[in-house]
Amino acid sequence: MLMKTKNIAVVLAWLVISPIAQSVVIQQVLYDAEEEAGQEFVQLVNEQNEPVDIGFWTISTKSFVRDATVPNGTWLQPRESYLIADAGWSASKPAEWPVADHEESLSIVNDDSGVALRDAQGAIIDALGWGNASRMDASFYRGVPADDVGEGFALHRIAFTDENAFDFVPGEPFIIDRAVDVDASVEVEEDRSPHIGQVTMNGLIINSPTSNSAARLSPGPEPALVEIDVAGERLDEVEVRFREQVVRGSSSEFILPAMLPPGTYPLRVIGRNPSGEDIRDFNVTVLPVIALSVEGAIDGVRIVPGNRSVVKGITVRNLGNVPVDIGAVVSGLRGLSASVDVVMGSRDRRLSSKVELLGSILQPNATLSVQLAIAVPKGAKKGKYDGKVSFTARAAR
Repeated sequence: MLMKTKNIAVVLAWLVISPIAQSVVIQQVLYDAEEEAGQEFVQLVNEQNEPVDIGFWTISTKSFVRDATVPNGTWLQPRESYLIADAGWSASKPAEWPVADHEESLSIVNDDSGVALRDAQGAIIDALGWGNASRMDASFYRGVPADDVGEGFALHRIAFTDENAFDFVPGEPFIIDRAVDVDASVEVEEDRSPHIGQVTMNGLIINSPTSNSAARLSPGPEPALVEIDVAGERLDEVEVRFREQVVRGSSSEFILPAMLPPGTYPLRVIGRNPSGEDIRDFNVTVLPVIALSVEGAIDGVRIVPGNRSVVKGITVRNLGNVPVDIGAVVSGLRGLSASVDVVMGSRDRRLSSKVELLGSILQPNATLSVQLAIAVPKGAKKGKYDGKVSFTARAAR
């Protein structure tokens, strides 16, 4: 089961819109675990739309240039994550954490350090650093390193600005299992009966003698087209059935409903000719999707020291297909000892530089109306201070 924490930022002074990543990146790192042995990890994610061969890719640390090496022949599918964990992970991890994709002894330094992701040729693909940049090599961070976090907290990616300080925030490890592949194979027979060969969904092969790609879909907030193409031999007629929809032809289009709940849905492909039928059944896995939108922003707020300003009209919407816990974190505002509270009716929640859960579970397409209360202490120095409040989501537990 693939779960990603995605964030929409409400920005103080301006709205920051981050570009979409187009490569394999570091998604989260736990470098100072409560149990030092067997609980550190580095999680990668493929943010592009094609599978990526990550065999012989390495994790570099201050301790070793090749602290961990991904086994040869490893392919990372689109939108899927890959968990590299310390040796002993399976025995020492909490029960709700997933099984690692690869276990190997990790020697991640806790203070003023970082990790770098390198490809098979040694080129740096991504890096995440934390602490004082003057005490680490530049290959271990991008832009400005993130702040050091306390024991037991992971650094989570929420943006793609190429600045570690803005792209990562601390929080409890939000690790979720990935979807399980559904494999299918086709044997070609030399006869006159119809034979279904390669079947592709949205351009990705879901059955082939040389491919084990699973059929996966990620529904969005709006209905979407799913394209299914069927190739084969002696197919005079092709019929495709998916979710009570029936389309005839070797190239078919189906409507994927918005926010379709996660689960397994049957797909049947039928090839016909006068000699008979060839019927192929597949299981299409609809993945859990976590996504948020935020309406409203803070722009040009003016506050006299010793006073509090309340910004209204902020609405958080669950654009995913699973219930989520909503959290928030404040970053920036360097040099200003301001407090930021999320106000939800009669409840207030003080924000900090670590992810705080707001105690609200949003169902798919549901909304949460909040206010932001910003207080500036007396004696604050006059000036303009920039920062942001990021709303986060994780699957409700």
